[in-house]
Amino acid sequence: MKRELILIALAMIIFNLNILAEEIPGCLSGEPSLHYKHGVFSSGNYGKLKEGLGLYDMSNTLRPYDVLKYDLYLDWHSMLSAQGTTGPDRQWTGSNKITLKIDSASVSKLDFDAVGLLIQSVEVDDIKLNVTPQPISNILSIPLQKTYNPGDTAVISINYKYVTDTNNGFWLYPKHYFVNVWQPPFNDSVFTEERVAYMSNEPNGSRFWMPCNDYPHDKAEATISVKVPLAYSAGANGLLTNVYMDADTVVYIWHDDIPISTYLMSVAASKYKIFSHWYHRITNPADSVEVMYYVWQKDYDATKTDGSEFNARNSFRNTTTMMEYFSGLFGEFPFKKYGMAAVLDFLMGGMENQTFTLINRNWLRYDDQIGIAHELSHQWLGDMMTCKTWKDIWIHEGGATLSECLWIEKSYGREVYLQQMLNPRAVILKYGGLKLPPMYGIPDSSLFIFDPDHIWAAVLIYDKASWVYHMLRTMLGDSAFFGTLRQMLKTYAYSSINTEEFKNTFKKYNPNPQVDLDTCFDQWVYKAGYPVFSLTTGITELSGKYKATINISQVQKDTLVPDVFNVPIRFVFMDKDSAKFADTVLMTKRSQVFEVNLPFIPINVTLDTTHILCEIRENILSVRENEAITGNNELVLYPNPVSAGKQCSVDFRVAGSGKVNVKIYNSLGQIEKEIYSGYLSNGGYTFNFLTGDMASGNYMLVINHDGKTLSKAFCVIR
Repeated sequence: MKRELILIALAMIIFNLNILAEEIPGCLSGEPSLHYKHGVFSSGNYGKLKEGLGLYDMSNTLRPYDVLKYDLYLDWHSMLSAQGTTGPDRQWTGSNKITLKIDSASVSKLDFDAVGLLIQSVEVDDIKLNVTPQPISNILSIPLQKTYNPGDTAVISINYKYVTDTNNGFWLYPKHYFVNVWQPPFNDSVFTEERVAYMSNEPNGSRFWMPCNDYPHDKAEATISVKVPLAYSAGANGLLTNVYMDADTVVYIWHDDIPISTYLMSVAASKYKIFSHWYHRITNPADSVEVMYYVWQKDYDATKTDGSEFNARNSFRNTTTMMEYFSGLFGEFPFKKYGMAAVLDFLMGGMENQTFTLINRNWLRYDDQIGIAHELSHQWLGDMMTCKTWKDIWIHEGGATLSECLWIEKSYGREVYLQQMLNPRAVILKYGGLKLPPMYGIPDSSLFIFDPDHIWAAVLIYDKASWVYHMLRTMLGDSAFFGTLRQMLKTYAYSSINTEEFKNTFKKYNPNPQVDLDTCFDQWVYKAGYPVFSLTTGITELSGKYKATINISQVQKDTLVPDVFNVPIRFVFMDKDSAKFADTVLMTKRSQVFEVNLPFIPINVTLDTTHILCEIRENILSVRENEAITGNNELVLYPNPVSAGKQCSVDFRVAGSGKVNVKIYNSLGQIEKEIYSGYLSNGGYTFNFLTGDMASGNYMLVINHDGKTLSKAFCVIR
């Protein structure tokens, strides 16, 4: 989901994908997956936002009705014509005509969510109430003139005034508002180019600017009309159906006949330059979907791609290609339109409003293709199929975080995809590891991951959730995994889903998985943690062949963490020439012994940490028949583990002069870096290397000298 939140406490990541130059992205940042959502913003906004957090109610309130349609009118003309952002300059009037169907017996009143709104009048089925109710404890309770029963419909028309000075749900910034100073090398000040107003609601911000049933399960058709000054444009959800102009005003009318959750309803208005691309549906190329972009003129005119300018045309160059790619994975693009509006100041990086994503303007500067892919994938995972409660939000965010990696795979191949998956793994280890609570059922207040104190919640619903998707894909295979997702999206299209329904869909279409899916979801979703392994491997030779006997134990200990994870694990064996041999087995006990026949003597035996979310606490390899190959008694590496960014040292001895290579390999068997290559004479040596550019994970330092190999496993942590 979307809400690609920006965390105040984290540094901005510059992520530049240059497809023409075919550069491999720097995926392994060691920060939360939503680092792709980072933007420059003014820190003062966070304090204002936090003041309003207590006004949210994130319980799954089930009211005795189902909203069928919102018909919303917003008069922003005077507000946008003003200069300031407080008091009268911020106020505007609106109306919301809510059509709903009663689904309970003997209903005599209707409750709606409304925070800080001044209610001016209320009509029920065209009859005006004599006394206009006002929100009490953030609930607008409307008495009915008669008793309604299941199947009855009612139309509630509410005229109101927005009078709140705090940015919550609705956001307003003046022209030339100072945002921040851009990071080096440019160090220039960042300002808003024009006055801008917009809505960004997740999880429950809609109640701050319109009376509504502000819960994700209640999806309704929506018409949004916005009155703005003639020089302004206003984008919103759905299709633009009408535009009315007079001498100094214009009214844009947007309609979405596909049901939408309130948190996905949005409007953005400014003096925008609008331009479009067209996506041709893969199921019918003759059917085109307009992709509309709302940016400031300066950003449309920009030509530089070095990060010194906000370049909209360059940043949006891949959008329709992404739509085609995700349509192939998830099923055809589910809506009649798509669009993106760049806004600033923005606490988020992106927010996947249905058919109308808001993005932080700074994405246009550092060309955030990953963020754009994340938000686009939400049109399937989050907008078309929406979480039933906020406890199920991992379905959205985990799916979209996986989609970032899928786009990397599309652009750069499978190995880079696997490297990218190590990024959320590193984040999980850094921000709590085994101490993190279960992913499902995070306390409501903790879902406000704007708050640095709640970064652990983001780590779970973005990063760990992406690994749940990844491990299902790895276990089931692409055909079954993506086939199941397509069936699920078809079954729950334009409605909502909870975690049990998600699990049961995978069970329905995958009756014989390697690990029972009830067990999978119990250990990965409903419970905390992940397995922590200790390995001791002995290598023996028999008739010119080699056998690895691996004693592996799960050593994790925590109250909420299972003692035993039933998981497929993948052993990886590396020989002195860095060739790899892999074997996958199923582990179902606390301790087990596995035997694997090998065509060579390995210098390293480890677990593939791109296969399963885990830690490796201890890894011992004993080669009986040729001690010169391991030689670990002649090699010392310290500190081990080493904190990322710190210096690591390796001490070793050379017996006789000769060519020496010192290299570091990652868990994929790829050369991470070369420390030294050259001739050394007899004696002891120390080499130092920095780990700042290395992701969290397991590595192997390998020294080759005159046909002999010394090796040492070590771990980088963040």
